[in-house]
Amino acid sequence: MDEVDYDFIAKHRKQKRQDYLKNREAYLQRAKEYYLRNKAKCTERAIKWNKTYRENRNKISKKYRIKNQTTIRKKAIEMRFVNREQINAYSRNRNHQRKLDVFKHYSPNLMCQCCGDNHLQFLTVDHIDGRKPHNHDYGFVGTKLYNWIIKNNYPEGFQILCMNCNFAKGVWGVCPHTKGVIKQHG
Repeated sequence: MDEVDYDFIAKHRKQKRQDYLKNREAYLQRAKEYYLRNKAKCTERAIKWNKTYRENRNKISKKYRIKNQTTIRKKAIEMRFVNREQINAYSRNRNHQRKLDVFKHYSPNLMCQCCGDNHLQFLTVDHIDGRKPHNHDYGFVGTKLYNWIIKNNYPEGFQILCMNCNFAKGVWGVCPHTKGVIKQHG
């Protein structure tokens, strides 16, 4: 059996790395061109590799996360602090998009299903039969409610109302816009 010359292998790797760093743009351009010519083959290879090595990669990642838990937390807190405005903007956009998705599902025209008001700022999600059938407490509103609705695949029992109609329905049991009997508040 031949002996392995580890010094030669180390020198060869070092030389390849230096060549890559000198000609990085050319290497990247060739890789991009190869990918564009062989997109299906590259995608198939990546999928196969991910399926084959996913478990091992997950084990290694988990070990690393457990071993370096405090360092990872510190970096995450630091990144959140440094990028606070960007993270907040992303969260606002994501939450607004989720709100629109829920509203469009229950009211494709984005309008109150009672009075027809179409000002997005005034619209809200209403539990048709109250909160009890869904086991929602009074703090279960806004983003928390939208996320729950999306996660549960847009269940029945919700509608889009304006704040006035929703408030009237909650206080008097029916909105004044409908022709139902209004209970006296008091």
